[in-house]
Amino acid sequence: MVSKGPPPSYTEPSAEPLQVRLLRYVKAKNLAKGTRLKEQDLADIMGVSRTPIRKALNLLAEAGVVESRPHRGFVLLAPGNELMSAALELPVTAERQLFDSISLDQLNGNLPESFSEDEISARYGVSRRMAERVIAELREENLIVLAPPGRYKFNETLATAESSDASYAFRLCLEPQIPLLESFSPAPEAVRRCRDEHRQFLDMEPSRRTNRMAYRLDADFHEMLAEASRNQFFHAAVVHQNRLRQLLEYRDFRYEKRVLVWCREHLDILDSVEAGDTEQASGKLRRHLLNAMAYRPHALRGRAS
Repeated sequence: MVSKGPPPSYTEPSAEPLQVRLLRYVKAKNLAKGTRLKEQDLADIMGVSRTPIRKALNLLAEAGVVESRPHRGFVLLAPGNELMSAALELPVTAERQLFDSISLDQLNGNLPESFSEDEISARYGVSRRMAERVIAELREENLIVLAPPGRYKFNETLATAESSDASYAFRLCLEPQIPLLESFSPAPEAVRRCRDEHRQFLDMEPSRRTNRMAYRLDADFHEMLAEASRNQFFHAAVVHQNRLRQLLEYRDFRYEKRVLVWCREHLDILDSVEAGDTEQASGKLRRHLLNAMAYRPHALRGRAS
């Protein structure tokens, strides 16, 4: 059995979009179809103001999860326990779309060596303000760095075989130790949710799977285990590694065969976690990382395995 941990928190700072956090809350509470979602109540639960809650609810409305009704506000269109697929299929924000487009263009060699905010604005047909926001996010993630004043370039060290090997060497020292920590205590709900999302992904039509979706599923799995360590240093290190490696991961996720393999490896690790066999979970996690590391040269050369 999975060790009991504290109930899931919806108020802690999170890199997840607010609409995903709302969906997870609805799922956790198993709210009934037709439930009215009050903005102020959700704002209090999520620890934010009503404005971002309203924006997140509008995005959920675009996804067909909720509906805005006169004098009632937003109501749920399906039971909470049927919303896992929606959690993976939320509409992509304009900022995220631009972030992904810039990253993929860089991987495909379609960007100049350096660029300015004005050039990004013109190239992708977006406002300068949006270009500024996305460039600021890319800088925060350490994906781009300052070139000459007023210009930027991608951090070359993140997309090399050497940096990839160094990242995996670090992760091999770190992540397999997490299940062995005395403080390791995964919340049953978090493990179930992670398993459900993996199964939903495997059952999805291949044409509906996206690189971004696969990356987020993979990152969520590793961050869930790290959070279960109840050790902020382990958790912070895994989150940071996920941010640094996302550029290369976009390249990997073009190869569906490999994606399906690691997805099933995740489920196998979760079997051991749920059984409370932490030694076995640690061993499986180590093999999972070694398999990914062995595959890496194929991805770096642009060939499917």
